[in-house]
Amino acid sequence: TRADLGIGEEDVVFTLVARGIKRKGWRAAIEAFRRLREEAGRTDSHLLLIGEGEATDLARRQAQGLEGVTFLGYQSEINGIFRLSDCNIVPTRFEGESYPLCIIQALQERLPVIATDIGEIRSMITEGDAVAGVLLENLRDSNRFFDALVAGMVRMMDPEFRARAGDNAEICARKFDMDEIVTTYGTVYRQAIALTADLDG
Repeated sequence: TRADLGIGEEDVVFTLVARGIKRKGWRAAIEAFRRLREEAGRTDSHLLLIGEGEATDLARRQAQGLEGVTFLGYQSEINGIFRLSDCNIVPTRFEGESYPLCIIQALQERLPVIATDIGEIRSMITEGDAVAGVLLENLRDSNRFFDALVAGMVRMMDPEFRARAGDNAEICARKFDMDEIVTTYGTVYRQAIALTADLDG
């Protein structure tokens, strides 16, 4: 619970879930959160970090002395963590990024997302004009990227914006409904079988 973690009920909780490898957003999350609290003055914010690895260890050292940061290591119940969060942040610049599972899990919990426009992330968090949060440009310049992430976090601190993004997350989550996925796969398989039969005939 938030109480277990020393987080106030009115605080805004940002959560990163990632493998502890470079370019997955650990450094970006810590630096942006530092700027959010120290430069933007948003001390009513909290950052949860889920995962383990070399980048996690570096992030722990980077976050020394920074209040509001909690490292939770490896966790198997990600949806449960998301239920006590206000926003999933995915500031990845990993070259092999494609379809992050944590975004699907966030959408399932009606949780807004701040994520880099890389791989299939844009298609995951948009449905028509509805965007389930904030898309960040995939910038090579780290300082500019950190600034963009801070700006997205500041926007997400606004309860009205966060509520709208949450509504859009619910809309986007429908794409990942298991019944719909099974139906779609079934259609594809039937079409493939029919095509194979036609070719054999």
